Amino acid sequence: SGYGVFRLPAISNPEREDEPEREYSLLTVRVGSARGDLDGKPYALDAAPEISNGRVMLGMRDAVRAVGGDVLSWDNVTKTAVFKLPRKESP
Repeated sequence: SGYGVFRLPAISNPEREDEPEREYSLLTVRVGSARGDLDGKPYALDAAPEISNGRVMLGMRDAVRAVGGDVLSWDNVTKTAVFKLPRKESP
């Protein structure tokens, strides 16, 4: 269909008391478009998602940023990326 909807771990903003904490967030993207939305708000992607072998392929940088992480480094020789992700809180 050209759409991809990704269920992401909970994202909470402790500075916004008016936003209830959710169990998940939704990132919606469209193949061929560098614009998506995260929980109904516009979300700019670095690269447009593509379909490869019947799967929607989304750039790792975009996915990591959507859950509140950052790309720390990229090693072009070994093709290795290092990401910093928020820690999950213990139940």
